[in-house]
Amino acid sequence: MPPEFSRAELNAVENIAGFDTKFFSAANAMAGDGNFVCSPFSAAMLLSMLSNVTDPATSAEIAATLGTSDTEALNSFSAKYIEWLPAADPAVKIRITNSVWYDNDNTLNAAFGEVATRYYAAEICRRDFSDNANLLSDVNSWIDDKTSGLIPEMLKSIDPMTIAIQINALYFNGRWTRIFDKENTVKADFHTDGTTVKVDMMNQRKLHDYCETPDYQAIRLDFGGSLFDAEIIMPSPRLDIDEFISSGILAKQRAYATCDVQLALPRFKIAPRNENLDVLKVLKQLGLKGLDKTQTLSIFTKPITGTFTIEQNATIEFSEKGAEGAAATISGIVGSAGEPSAPEYKKLTFDWPFLFIISDYGSGRCLFAGKVTNPVL
Repeated sequence: MPPEFSRAELNAVENIAGFDTKFFSAANAMAGDGNFVCSPFSAAMLLSMLSNVTDPATSAEIAATLGTSDTEALNSFSAKYIEWLPAADPAVKIRITNSVWYDNDNTLNAAFGEVATRYYAAEICRRDFSDNANLLSDVNSWIDDKTSGLIPEMLKSIDPMTIAIQINALYFNGRWTRIFDKENTVKADFHTDGTTVKVDMMNQRKLHDYCETPDYQAIRLDFGGSLFDAEIIMPSPRLDIDEFISSGILAKQRAYATCDVQLALPRFKIAPRNENLDVLKVLKQLGLKGLDKTQTLSIFTKPITGTFTIEQNATIEFSEKGAEGAAATISGIVGSAGEPSAPEYKKLTFDWPFLFIISDYGSGRCLFAGKVTNPVL
């Protein structure tokens, strides 16, 4: 079960689900055509940590964007998630890690250091930022290690004016509760952009939570002991998938019922993007504009002025055994100085573009969200 939340924490965790769907919609619109995956959870975790060093107006704006007015609640429920989520299900491996890097010419504000380590279990890394090549290597190596090699080289360069870096890394590896038999994976047609491609189609007939409306079909596949799940949603062929994502329909409750489902789902992998997602631009679309301005920051003992850069990269793979994915969100501060019987039989074949959402079932937090327009890419 999820941890017990205080009233303020409960308000924050309930409202942050709205941020998750809005973030995915805005990020997908920015990403454009093709396969795409992002992690609203990773972005929210980093924003929560950053809200402790921004100026008061920006801190309030971050909290409001995440659905609360209480930065302390963001800190305390983040701490509970970091402690609980990795141990929630032994069949699902989750790793949530944070780090704070800063130039050794400065002294870290003790109050922020306490928040970063107490609530975010952050590693504090003091480095010589003038040695840009070694700093770049160290940061990329840290992300590579924390994502189990799934994001080996997130950064190509670091702005020489950077004086501090904050990172959240998320790793997920979940085994399906009802795994697919690899012998049943066959070549099949997938229709995309007016063409047809051959894909490796996984097949099974099992009891699953199923939902159908005139606009989409959806299924919920559990991981491990069913504390985590993947919702896989296929819009009607008459609907454009990007318009479907931006319509707001994902924020609405879906009415699932347990059914006997003949399921066909492509095996796919979405590799890390060549260019990181510009999270600042995504957040501006959501109304969070304060991070884009020069402000006085309290990360060091001596107040400094600076601006932020925030980027994210993510990857995901669905196979017969389960799903494995990772995401990293990085911010730089640039100084200016037993199953029931089924009531019916359904057939669900994901043979045109679809989307997926991997969530913590107990609280509804969205770990990964993405779309698949061509499984063979």
